[in-house]
Amino acid sequence: MNIDCKEIKITKNFSVSSQVVYSWYSDIEKRKTWCVPEGDEIQFLNNDFSVGGQDLARCGSPGALDFTTETNYLAIESDRLIVFSETVKNGEMLLACSLNSLVFDPDDQGASITARLSVMSFVGEQMLLGYENGWKSVLENLREELE
Repeated sequence: MNIDCKEIKITKNFSVSSQVVYSWYSDIEKRKTWCVPEGDEIQFLNNDFSVGGQDLARCGSPGALDFTTETNYLAIESDRLIVFSETVKNGEMLLACSLNSLVFDPDDQGASITARLSVMSFVGEQMLLGYENGWKSVLENLREELE
């Protein structure tokens, strides 16, 4: 098995407060509107946004939700920080796992969110590129929703 690893850092600036940005992550109904790249679809099977809680979702192309993501929340500080692990599978095949943090920082114009992702791919570098592009896309979706 070949394992590829990548550290990813993405920062997006928002014209709204960190409380507003955080609320759009912590509310599952709001998250559904921005949390997948354009052209993809997501279906949440479980949502427990709490320390020790878990999200379970299927995602992929519309009508072909081939991928399962499992998110386990490790630390949550309202309006400031979310730390979580994530696994991505296709059926029983493990594609990637990651340890992630989202840091919400107020600034003079509103707020910024910095995602730090430590990703391990079990299926090659394309998965790492997809992970990075996916997160860039969904954070941009969130920014557009809030602008």
